[in-house]
Amino acid sequence: MSIGPLAVVEESCEPDLLEIPKADFAPPTWAQEATVCEGLTDTGHAGCGSGAMCIPEPVPPAYLACVYKEGDVPCEGEHYTERHVFYGDFDDQRSCSPCGCGLVSGSVCTATASIYTDVACTVALLGGVPASSLDSPCFDLTPAGEALGSKAMTNIKYHAGACEATGGEPQGAVVEVLPATFCCIPQDK
Repeated sequence: MSIGPLAVVEESCEPDLLEIPKADFAPPTWAQEATVCEGLTDTGHAGCGSGAMCIPEPVPPAYLACVYKEGDVPCEGEHYTERHVFYGDFDDQRSCSPCGCGLVSGSVCTATASIYTDVACTVALLGGVPASSLDSPCFDLTPAGEALGSKAMTNIKYHAGACEATGGEPQGAVVEVLPATFCCIPQDK
């Protein structure tokens, strides 16, 4: 006599509704910073001609003579050609992907099989045979050729498996905002 494996009907998993910890990202930092000094002196234009501004001679490489405009714009003209874009702030859009559950694995069904010589399941020929969804047991019946009248499966139990956690991967980025363009006179001129 052989008993085929029990069929497992997998259940689905739902994530526990626990408070999800916030991602612990390092605060964003700037790789390069700029300090801007306006060339206007206490006395205004300091004796420069109309439409002109007098400024101290830049001391390379610490200072550059530049013009400034808000936004990420091209540099125009023939003198202020070295372009630098700086940002006034950032928008931290980093987060983690939503958590979820993967497929169920490791579930097992178990039961006890019994074989009877009568149709009312009262005269046992073979009783208490363990069966599961993991194997297909096979037994010799003695005496050989004995008539089988009925069979029964009892103590049927479902042993739940587990779901693999999904999600929680870092996503998003830090986005620079409030651009300002500095067009400078190259140091080699």
